[in-house]
Amino acid sequence: SSGGHVDETAFAWSPDGRLLAESHQIRFLRRAREGFIGH
Repeated sequence: SSGGHVDETAFAWSPDGRLLAESHQIRFLRRAREGFIGH
């Protein structure tokens, strides 16, 4: 785990955990680019 993200352990039990983790991370990054961290 890089950084020990909480969601990483949340999806760790799922067979598609890796895919879900990537999807969640991408979605988070996209929201960040829209100005989520702009505040």
